[in-house]
Amino acid sequence: KDHNELRHKIRDRLELNLEKGFNQNLTSSGPSTRDGSIHIHQIKLGFNHSRLINIMKRRGKILRRMELELNKESEAHEQHKAKMEDKMHKKLEKEIKKLAKVDNEISALEETTSAVCAFITFEDEEGVARALDMYPNTCCHRIGCCMKNDQKLEFEGKYYPFAFREPKGPTEVIWENCEVTPKQRCTRSMITSSLSLLLILSTFIFVVAAKNQKAAVDRLYPPTICDPLTPPTKKQVIADEFFEDPSYNVTSKQGHLACYCQKLIDDAGPMQEENVYNSEFPKNPKTGSTTWCVDWVQGQAQVQGFAFLAVAMVVAVNTVLTMIMRRLVIYEKHPFITDMFSSLTTKIFIAKFLNTAIVVVIVNATLETYNVNIESPHFPLLAGAYNDFNMRWYFYVGAPIIMTVCMNSVTELSMPFALKAYQYYKIYKDRNKSGNKTISKKETQHDYDKMFIGSNFLLADQYASCLNTIFVVFLYSGGMPVLIFIACLIFYLKYKIEKWAFLRFYKTPPAYDESIAKNAQGWLPYAGVLHLLFATWMFTNPEIFGAGDTTSFSKMADAFFGVLGARTDSQANLAQASAAG
Repeated sequence: KDHNELRHKIRDRLELNLEKGFNQNLTSSGPSTRDGSIHIHQIKLGFNHSRLINIMKRRGKILRRMELELNKESEAHEQHKAKMEDKMHKKLEKEIKKLAKVDNEISALEETTSAVCAFITFEDEEGVARALDMYPNTCCHRIGCCMKNDQKLEFEGKYYPFAFREPKGPTEVIWENCEVTPKQRCTRSMITSSLSLLLILSTFIFVVAAKNQKAAVDRLYPPTICDPLTPPTKKQVIADEFFEDPSYNVTSKQGHLACYCQKLIDDAGPMQEENVYNSEFPKNPKTGSTTWCVDWVQGQAQVQGFAFLAVAMVVAVNTVLTMIMRRLVIYEKHPFITDMFSSLTTKIFIAKFLNTAIVVVIVNATLETYNVNIESPHFPLLAGAYNDFNMRWYFYVGAPIIMTVCMNSVTELSMPFALKAYQYYKIYKDRNKSGNKTISKKETQHDYDKMFIGSNFLLADQYASCLNTIFVVFLYSGGMPVLIFIACLIFYLKYKIEKWAFLRFYKTPPAYDESIAKNAQGWLPYAGVLHLLFATWMFTNPEIFGAGDTTSFSKMADAFFGVLGARTDSQANLAQASAAG
């Protein structure tokens, strides 16, 4: 009791000294009102109550359980269920002991309460402007090396430096985080950033593992672009498969088996495919099989499966990263809600962007052209097959990037519908799987109302998702312009779906200020710079349209002119069309 009285005296005295010190220091900078003074309307102190608030929350949960168990005990007493009543009574006793323990912890923490910040309201805007000008939120002012003693706060014979931050609404202040100093918050931010990089590295390892499995199949059946006009013969296929045998005079494997089997399937038709698959070949020394076309079909299925697995894994990891980032940002203990959401937006965006657009490029890149080989059998970094944005890169790396963007967007756009369906399922289950609205298993009105309350509107996730889509599209749209049309469709659907969910499902969010939007807006110029750099890199590659690869070039031209299968010179058609134009 004496401690509480003493604590109240200290608080009153501290508020009086704060107001007196502020009035003296701020008034000395010049007149702002008629009497030449700046007045403080109100001072609200923030205390080191973070642990106390957490324990109070735990106490509230205990009281909640006690309320429910007391209701069950009363119900059992009315229904003369002695065993149930005795069971509830024992649970109540356990909860009472927990409550007493929590109350002791609260009493101990209240003895160490101290003020760590103050929310100050001035009577006019001039006071706010002068406070921010005289005591900016810099490291020098927080430490006190830039302030004289007459500018500091004097209390009980000691001088305390202080600094002002930009004013925000009281509802945006996370009071329990105000006790964390900027140095501690910086340390926490470094820890969370390191953990985020470790998570992205784990994603990189998963993608490398999937690529190695796919590469093992590609070595058996290397990807190739077939020319329908000159398909390989069976003799060429056998020589290609036995390329390591010097007697066949073949230096490298060209992948003729894929073209040969595909040609046989196309010519045979659906009723005779079984005969094609069972066509006999010499015994393969690597697989020991004589049905090479069957092995090729199975290998292609594995390749497609690994490609889809890599895309699905990126989408799944993005979802997991988002949930983990929310926990990490809470650990940083930002003093304002908008600061926390801005940090969360940045972390989720960077993690998604690296995971979606950068990791897959690094995994498939190689530096052998520049005489740099850092490939390791345990960790094959930059051990891919592409040193530039050539035609094969668009087929085997660019296409999965487009698929990843689409799957990411489908997952995010379907989330409101999935949450709404889950809400309906909970209500249906609560009503004993019936449509009777008078039935409910909930014991209190609070629990019953909670079923009908929607999810939170995750503003930081929405900004991070939009930034990720914009950056991936700007990065690769120079060589893959279809991404621009995909992005337009994504943003149109996002607007429509999120508008519906915002009005029909989400909770009403608090009134945020413009700092979150400005934080997201600040990233956009970098997307333009990356677009210029990568577009220049892509367009300066002479093989972007298959130059030097007459087979693929002829195939595209034949498909354009509608003479696929005819023995016509495609390049002559192109020249004729250009001359006519």
